[in-house]
Amino acid sequence: MNYSCTNTGDAAQDLTLCISLGNEGITPRAITPVTPGLTNLPFQMYTDSGYNNIWGSIQNPTTKEAAAVNVTVTANGGIQRGVMTVYAAIPANQSTRNPSTYKINYQINNTLVTSVAGLNKDCGTSLSPLGPGVTPTQRMNPFYVQAIAPSKCLINSKSNINFGNKPSSATNIESVGTNPINLTCTNGTVYNIGLAPSNGSTVGLGAMKGTTGNNNQVPYQLRSTTGVNGTVWGNTATSSNVGNGVTANGTGSAQNRSVYATVPSADFRPDNYSDIVTININY
Repeated sequence: MNYSCTNTGDAAQDLTLCISLGNEGITPRAITPVTPGLTNLPFQMYTDSGYNNIWGSIQNPTTKEAAAVNVTVTANGGIQRGVMTVYAAIPANQSTRNPSTYKINYQINNTLVTSVAGLNKDCGTSLSPLGPGVTPTQRMNPFYVQAIAPSKCLINSKSNINFGNKPSSATNIESVGTNPINLTCTNGTVYNIGLAPSNGSTVGLGAMKGTTGNNNQVPYQLRSTTGVNGTVWGNTATSSNVGNGVTANGTGSAQNRSVYATVPSADFRPDNYSDIVTININY
């Protein structure tokens, strides 16, 4: 924010500039979502890089002080220029906010500069609306505050499936992940989960390979529900279509999804068999 003060008188002038932002309450300020029906996003503007001193306004009696800066302007056309930085922050723990663009416009009537004769004068609400020694206001150019909250998903933990030791005569073997897939998606984000075995199968039909170099491969089927006839869980999901995946709606908090698997037969050479499955989150 650039300011400039000019003195056309024949004596130097000492001034305290009181720079006010907005005319709304500030506990807290709020940015309006572009998407209708969503709640506002809180934010705050500050005068310091440590985000400790709120930048208020003398236009609203509930706000804290406007920002103050001392200016000494020499006589006979002297000019004093300066720059002030506006710092802004969004409070922590906003994970339940919906994806959207949030924006607030500060029009020319929302911001003002008031100059008070003398240095280190009070820019508190005692100056509101215009007290003794306060000059007429100067309006600042419009500006806006904007934040974009995108859709986002984060996989917090995976799910390992262990069939254990089975005799070669075993059939229709079932197992479930020792832990569910745990993930967090932005509130309101519809996401579709696909599971892809290492062989590239799009229908969740993988093959576990041995560790001793034998050529046997144990087939397995990934499922989203329990049982040998449980719903197949594959990898045809996209951001707009669940396909043979699993769909859910993000809440901004962690969510769990269990993974089941079946093996038709254990009649293979004794070995430790395993495979790696890739979790794909489409949103």
